[in-house]
Amino acid sequence: MKVNFLPLYVFLISLAGCMTTHSNNKVYVYVNKYKPAFVLDVVDNHAGIGSSGYFLKDCSSNEVNCIESPIFNFAIPKSSKLPKTWTFNGINYVVDHVLESNEDKIFVVLLEVNSDINRLVLDNINTIYYSKKNGIIRLGIGHYDSGQNKIEFFDYELRGKAGFQFKE
Repeated sequence: MKVNFLPLYVFLISLAGCMTTHSNNKVYVYVNKYKPAFVLDVVDNHAGIGSSGYFLKDCSSNEVNCIESPIFNFAIPKSSKLPKTWTFNGINYVVDHVLESNEDKIFVVLLEVNSDINRLVLDNINTIYYSKKNGIIRLGIGHYDSGQNKIEFFDYELRGKAGFQFKE
């Protein structure tokens, strides 16, 4: 009998996310009160929602910082000023708008998939709220329900104060 330990792993990681909130975390938990948590574990190179888990790899180059998996992709140019649009590994990234406060700027980045290779991105993470100060602080998922012929949207909030950030 094959035993799936991923739900236990997600639960334990969720507890760890409650206890540690500083910016040098290596495990980041994003929660939605109606859906299983999304876990981004850069120590064990894992990304998962609920009982699904996928390998996470660093795909950075000289021009961009990047991490990718079948359910989570994010690439951001290394330039000091974030461009309005960029493309990396078949995904178009578009800064939809910027939320500004006295302390920070949060870039709302939409992911547009232009290849079947990354099709899963459309049904998983496709909106990322990114701050240069606090990293990835919120995730959005748009899922097409073919049975009801509609798109459902779910937001996942960071548990803690600082989300995943690329090292400068």
